[in-house]
Amino acid sequence: MFDYSVQEMLGKNLHHLFVPEDLKKDFEKGFAHFQKTGQGKMIGKPIELTAKHRDGHQFPIELIASPIPRKEGFWAIATIRDISKRKHLERRLAQKMESLVILGKTARWLAKLPDDFEAMAQAVVKKSVERFGLLFAWLGWAEIDGSVSAVAWYPESITYPAEITVRWDDSSLAQGPTGRAIKTGEPQISAKIEIDPSFSPWKEKALQAGVKSSAAFPLLSRGRVLGALNLYSSKENFFTEEKVSLIQDFAHIVATALEKARLFKELDQRIKRLSVLHSIDLAIAGSLDFRIVSRVIFDEVVAHAEAGAASLAVLEPHTRELKVVGTWGFSTKVKDARIPLEDQTASRVIRERKTIHIPDLAKLDEKATSRYQLFKKEGFTSYWGVPLVSKGSVLGVLEVFFRNPRDSNRDWLDFLETLANQTAIALENARLIEEVRTQHDQLLKAYDETIEGWAMALSLKEDETAKHSHRVTWLTVRMAELYGLQGKEPLFVRWGAFLHDIGKIGIPDAILLKPGPLTPSEWKIMKKHPVYAFEMLSKIDYLQKAVDIPYCHHERFDGSGYPRGLRGKEIPLPARFFAVADVWDALTSERPYRKAWSQEDALAHIRAQSGKHFDPQAVELFFEVIAEEETLE
Repeated sequence: MFDYSVQEMLGKNLHHLFVPEDLKKDFEKGFAHFQKTGQGKMIGKPIELTAKHRDGHQFPIELIASPIPRKEGFWAIATIRDISKRKHLERRLAQKMESLVILGKTARWLAKLPDDFEAMAQAVVKKSVERFGLLFAWLGWAEIDGSVSAVAWYPESITYPAEITVRWDDSSLAQGPTGRAIKTGEPQISAKIEIDPSFSPWKEKALQAGVKSSAAFPLLSRGRVLGALNLYSSKENFFTEEKVSLIQDFAHIVATALEKARLFKELDQRIKRLSVLHSIDLAIAGSLDFRIVSRVIFDEVVAHAEAGAASLAVLEPHTRELKVVGTWGFSTKVKDARIPLEDQTASRVIRERKTIHIPDLAKLDEKATSRYQLFKKEGFTSYWGVPLVSKGSVLGVLEVFFRNPRDSNRDWLDFLETLANQTAIALENARLIEEVRTQHDQLLKAYDETIEGWAMALSLKEDETAKHSHRVTWLTVRMAELYGLQGKEPLFVRWGAFLHDIGKIGIPDAILLKPGPLTPSEWKIMKKHPVYAFEMLSKIDYLQKAVDIPYCHHERFDGSGYPRGLRGKEIPLPARFFAVADVWDALTSERPYRKAWSQEDALAHIRAQSGKHFDPQAVELFFEVIAEEETLE
């Protein structure tokens, strides 16, 4: 423990060997007291002390002594343990606890800050200076082009960060602490900047600012280095191992918060932009009027860009001229104006099929555009023209004008071009949707006419069938509407009602057209017509949802119907509606074998059959339809 041999220690005063010089006097005084009384601080309980090694360095020990009574006083037997490792672990644990406390406070502090990237960065450098006792600090953000932007620094009176150039690529200005921290993802310490060769490009300015040592901590988040937190001290060797560990943990938490704030800002911008694009899509979907679409574009986008004015021009294929169909922000009426193909503004955009930027319209040759005097009168200073291209075809141009100088960054330009692309695609889609809608309507009309034709075909056998089909179809569809069926459901009800007796095509004419009552065997055959209808219609895709009425219109609510004897709500809803309408029309119509019933008798019969032949709810809906008819009459 002390590196002495047995021979070196025997016969020696251990106090002289083990006790540090600054503690010898107190130790000898205490031991003298022990020799007389057998009492002392280290007797019977462990005590932590500092001991001296043979080579002179001091280290912590734990000592516990027990007295041995003697005639001339007390002797002692003592146990000494080297507790260097334990004390080291205790210090590390204390540091970790301190770090956790600081990080916890940091996390709570960051959580209270607004999600404003620039404001948060400024708060971070200020907190760094105040918390760690620094001269100043600055936060650098790693840009895609290899440069490092000074996002914030504190105190702001020290202008060093604004006066230097730092990079993180392979250039010479990337070899300093900041560049290396970003490239390697590891903290970079310069204990004495005056003799640190990597600090040479910035040494003079740093020394003038009072810097003696520095440290650059990478801002790591989700495995990516976002930038560096750069700290400076007026003391050499300021950044000890313990401080570096603590500050790096601090930097990790800061990095996560900063990335969140930056992502929040980008997300907010994207949401706003998506909202604008969504508004345009809704406008196009809701209207094919180009004027309405252009108004949404101007109101939602150009106004947000703080533009002075804007126009929307479409290319007319036959004349190859551009026609202005929408404007915003002009004091002069320019709508319906035409721009010739030789024009160096909008027409140039069409010819080159790319975005054109004219930063100074005053320098534009007067002969270059027919709108030169208009631009001058309006006070426009700069111009952006973006082509509207869809599926390889140029549809027109979106023009944006500014009356005041404006720095149009890449983000804004990307948004403008994305907007133009989405607008062009949406306009093209709107036209396609209109074509599809027209074709769909024509197809439905063809289906409807075909179905009516099938119903009419039955009238060639039964004079009453066509008229009967129209009457019961109208009644059934109206009941379905009153019930609340929406969308295409009433259409399927209509088709099913028209085709309710289509299965009779499979019934022999001798039975179908027999003027008198049918025999039991003939009825057995006649009752197959719903099954024939199901077999015919269920194989046709667009009629599968219309098969309920032809298949089930002879089922009865009490289960006594055919062909399957369905009961109650087992019977499809459209068939329950149709059953009431079918019986009503049959009772109130003339037949070869009987006269028509009066409406009063027919209504009484339907009311009496509620819950038996008919669904009670269907009966009530039927009476509502009859009441409507009487009101109209």
